[in-house]
Amino acid sequence: MLNLAVIFGSRAAEHDVSIISGLQILENADKSKYNAFPVYISRKGEWFVGEPLRKVETYKNFNPEAKGITRVILPPVPGMNGLYILGQGGLFGAKTQKVADVDCALLALHGMHGEDGTIQGLFELANIPYTSCGVTGSAVGMDYHIDLAFIHGNGNLAHDNRGKPQLFADLAVGHMLLPVVEDQRLLFLCHVRPSFPK
Repeated sequence: MLNLAVIFGSRAAEHDVSIISGLQILENADKSKYNAFPVYISRKGEWFVGEPLRKVETYKNFNPEAKGITRVILPPVPGMNGLYILGQGGLFGAKTQKVADVDCALLALHGMHGEDGTIQGLFELANIPYTSCGVTGSAVGMDYHIDLAFIHGNGNLAHDNRGKPQLFADLAVGHMLLPVVEDQRLLFLCHVRPSFPK
């Protein structure tokens, strides 16, 4: 049986949506194939495991000291393959204790610190397989300006929200999607994403 760490929460604005995504995955994971367990990342960026994290009520007034909840770390070291409690004595003098094996991480994170390549880099360092795009694809996909430069740099046509949609259409806000989709002449691939102006 595969030990599947379902990672959700994070410091992102989409923190609450991520919790719902994570809980739905935990509820629907095939229990005959996966030992799926919750790994919650708090708004402060701290990681936690424990059975209470399977219940939505836990997050209404999250208490990291609650019974059954344990703060953990993921060492970026190949071969450690798990989540650990960091003991007393600081980072270099501390003894760690493994609390969960991780064969694969299912990322139910939304927004920054989850879809932007940062957590993907951590799992790459730890040599733990994960779901989602890799580091580069995630980073490029989350940065509007780099993404647009990538599209233009590969010879694809795009507009900057002022011109007529061509091969790729970058739409600044959701309300622009409907008029473009309703255009019967739009018979080509559109790259639809939010705009994050600098």
